[in-house]
Amino acid sequence: MNKNNFILISFFLLFSILVNAQVGIGTSIPDGSSVLDLTSINKGFLVPRMTSLQRNVIIPAATGLMIFNTSVGQIQVNIGTNPLNPIWTVVVSSIVNSGSGAGSVIGGGTLNDASGTGSTIAGGTSNIASGANSAIGGGTSNTSSGDNSSIAGGTTNVTGGEAASITGGTSNLAMTAKSHIGGGTGNQILLAGAAAVIAGGTTNTATGAGSSIGGGTSNSVTAAGSAISGGTTNEATAVYAFVGGGLTNKAQGVQSAILGGTANIASGIASSVSGGTANEARGANSSVSGGNVNIADGAQASISGGASNKTNGNFSSVSGGIGNIANSYGEWVGGVYGTSAIASSITAFDEFDRLFNIGNGSLATPSIALTILKNGLTTLPSVTNGLITGDTSGKAIVTKEFTEANYAKFSDVKPSSETDFGKLGEIRMASGFIYFCYATNLWMRIQATPVTGVLPW
Repeated sequence: MNKNNFILISFFLLFSILVNAQVGIGTSIPDGSSVLDLTSINKGFLVPRMTSLQRNVIIPAATGLMIFNTSVGQIQVNIGTNPLNPIWTVVVSSIVNSGSGAGSVIGGGTLNDASGTGSTIAGGTSNIASGANSAIGGGTSNTSSGDNSSIAGGTTNVTGGEAASITGGTSNLAMTAKSHIGGGTGNQILLAGAAAVIAGGTTNTATGAGSSIGGGTSNSVTAAGSAISGGTTNEATAVYAFVGGGLTNKAQGVQSAILGGTANIASGIASSVSGGTANEARGANSSVSGGNVNIADGAQASISGGASNKTNGNFSSVSGGIGNIANSYGEWVGGVYGTSAIASSITAFDEFDRLFNIGNGSLATPSIALTILKNGLTTLPSVTNGLITGDTSGKAIVTKEFTEANYAKFSDVKPSSETDFGKLGEIRMASGFIYFCYATNLWMRIQATPVTGVLPW
């Protein structure tokens, strides 16, 4: 083509563009509605590619300006009307959702995968609903793999059990049928924990069927129907066992209960510890109300409080104090550091066992202030003799020991001689004579008939 022809063709092409305002590339007949018509069966239209930082340098930016943002994988267009303040909005995202399950629905979000039949994902990011009829409301990286399971939101939660559900939180696992986690972090329902519930908290574990944890941290329920309301590192390991709260408490007996406190153990059937520290309820239906290091070992035995008290007998009790031991059946002990007595029976009534005992000793020297046996015999310690003598109220209880030591007595055994052992004022009557001790170990006798005078020995 010579120079003149090229100039002539260029003139007519320019004239056509100016007249029709249309350009066709790859086509000689551009679409009438377009300014530029690009036609190809093996090539695409490539818009300018840049990062968010590079895009933000485009000032002024015309309304309608289009770029591909490599930072977020999106085609973006400026919809702002002020060239100095562009507003970039997404036209197309390279991050897409996948609804591969039959009848599945994805409402929005990015990188969500609804692969289960009839599954639903409302939104969020990187969520997977793979169970049939499973559902995820939103959040990030949640997985609902159990049929009819659901996750409302949160992050990295997993529902693997049929009809299991998680409301929210982070890294929670509901892996058994009809189990539920309300929220929190790192909570798990595993193994046989069907219909178990964890309301919230952190790193709690429920493995018993129908078990529940209200909250707290690192609590564990492992038996059917067991429950923990809260607290830290508490355990309910028997059927229907319960821990209300506290720290490192263990409800190990069937239907046992610990309301609170620290390091308490309820191992007996239906045993209970209300609070305190390091208390143990070992006997069936035994109870410890509080205090420290108390042990209720007998069936239906009880300790109200105090420290280092122990009940060994069935139905025995310690009201409080320190260092008291109730060894026999039905025995009651109070006070501090009372001496213990060997029991004839811990399971049945024995008249020679103690019924009521009050201690008044110390750790080094245990002692008893008052003891009543089951046969009613009441005893006081020898130390009370001096207290009786010094009493000015006249209301002190006088013991047999004190009477024998301080008062004359009457008997029908005659002295063996006039120097036989005797106390001043002591009187004896025998063989028709009255014997009178007129000085220590000195006797005289009077004939018990109406005669006068003193008869010789």
